[in-house]
Amino acid sequence: MTNPGLEDNSETIAEQVQNLPDLPRWWLSFVDTTKSAPPDEQVPGGGGFLGVSIVRAFDFMTAVNIAHALGCNPGGEVRGYPMRPDDPTPREYEGRLLTRDEIDYLDALDNATDDHEGTNTP
Repeated sequence: MTNPGLEDNSETIAEQVQNLPDLPRWWLSFVDTTKSAPPDEQVPGGGGFLGVSIVRAFDFMTAVNIAHALGCNPGGEVRGYPMRPDDPTPREYEGRLLTRDEIDYLDALDNATDDHEGTNTP
């Protein structure tokens, strides 16, 4: 049975789901463990990192499937977590594989927001 108003195509459904504003956003990080150093030798920026995607989904497995349908799941192993509802990440970063520069920017944006949370302004 299909949902009225939704085309019966996984890519189209995934795209439509991304437009549901109340759906949680998921940060998915992909890695190729065959290109990674052993755990005790790993360093930030080391080999094996494939990228990050941000997608909207009900749960982790759905997020992985949506990333695949949208073409922003590069394969490998994936870890993910739901993003805070007040996370400052702009929508244009959702639904695609992010570059390393974009990931660094979003990390800095999140850290700047965290730095201002607990400060008292007159």
